[in-house]
Amino acid sequence: MKKHLIFLLVMLLCLCLGAVGDLLAQAPRGTETLSVRTQQGEEIELYKDSYALVVGNGSYTEGWPQLSGVLQDVDEVADVLEEHNFSVTLKKDLTKPEFEKVFADFVANAGGNPYNRLLFYYVGHGYTQRLATGEDLGYLVMIDTPPPEEDTINFKLKAMDITSLIMQTRSVQSRHVLFMFDSCLSGTILNLQAGVTPAHISDSVNQPVRQFITAGHANEQVPGRSVFKQEFLDLIQGKAKDPFPDGYITGEELGAHLAMTVPEYNNGAQHPQHGKIMDPQLNKGDFIFVLPGDSPPLMPIGSIFVSSQPAGAQVMLAGILQARRTPVRIQDVMAGTHMLKLTLEDYEDYTQRITVEAGREIQVSPTLRRLPPPRKGRSKWPFILGGVIVASGAGVAAYLLYEGPVDPPPTGDLTISINIP
Repeated sequence: MKKHLIFLLVMLLCLCLGAVGDLLAQAPRGTETLSVRTQQGEEIELYKDSYALVVGNGSYTEGWPQLSGVLQDVDEVADVLEEHNFSVTLKKDLTKPEFEKVFADFVANAGGNPYNRLLFYYVGHGYTQRLATGEDLGYLVMIDTPPPEEDTINFKLKAMDITSLIMQTRSVQSRHVLFMFDSCLSGTILNLQAGVTPAHISDSVNQPVRQFITAGHANEQVPGRSVFKQEFLDLIQGKAKDPFPDGYITGEELGAHLAMTVPEYNNGAQHPQHGKIMDPQLNKGDFIFVLPGDSPPLMPIGSIFVSSQPAGAQVMLAGILQARRTPVRIQDVMAGTHMLKLTLEDYEDYTQRITVEAGREIQVSPTLRRLPPPRKGRSKWPFILGGVIVASGAGVAAYLLYEGPVDPPPTGDLTISINIP
């Protein structure tokens, strides 16, 4: 009897463990809390959940060139994003009504939590239209969209303008939303640039943001083989060199990396651009990917806060002119000794050798010394020591015999002869 009881208990335990294992196996991706660490060692809890919508349009039916590699590309993107703990929704070859429903569901279901990060990745044809106002309006071309030069009305009815997509994400609770368009298009709302300089992780990363990366300019062509996709995946998988070796890839790092590397592989036929929405409430943060493996050790860096009396002085640190005038906070300064120089018109230059410690901020607040007033210069007007002034009914003429400086004035007699006929 006792043996049977033990056997039953063992069987129940196995069944329970199996059920738990099944539940864990069925648990959705995207539910792992993600934290990042600044160079000063501060830990920021950034994301609770991660969601991605990946859309690939390749089988066009109304005259656009076929994109045979797109359907395979989106499979690869979805697989890698799942490795990064995203819960991925993958859709292929959509019409506009199908796309609108998929996107609306994605935003409604995934965008309700501030600690969610949302990634939208689109592969397919793009088109940019110049409006009468001079602004650019970008479109995602659905598979049944006719070319605009053949059917302008149906093009607008069946293509998806990116402005309406972005407007939907302005109202969601999620702070970080990244749009990646493996298409050559533009749009004024995207505020795209080619030369935004990325920076190390700081506490500002936690601010809301709507970021965009496109595979090329509006007048460029999408190639059959996507270098854009490959460079994106290589970077977030750790196969390409991390621009800032801190274990993270920010949205700005990713955009700058793609802008630099993609043109090298297609003879400059494609020039990716990146930027943030033109909204001060939604352009302060940065989207974050965590690289696989352990994060490297922190770099020994600190920061410097420089103010001056009076304010507005230009700041040079180690011979490099800073972008802002005093007061200014200089982040990510390597630990060690540096030469600081302040310059301001009408004031003496100020120099100081400062020592920066890792993880700490040093404050410098000098009072600048005003330069002495300049000495008065010499007058440009001549001084007449002698001469003859001839007066007549028509006027007076003076003939100069000698010119000299006014300061100091010469001494002596001044002789003037007047001859009146």
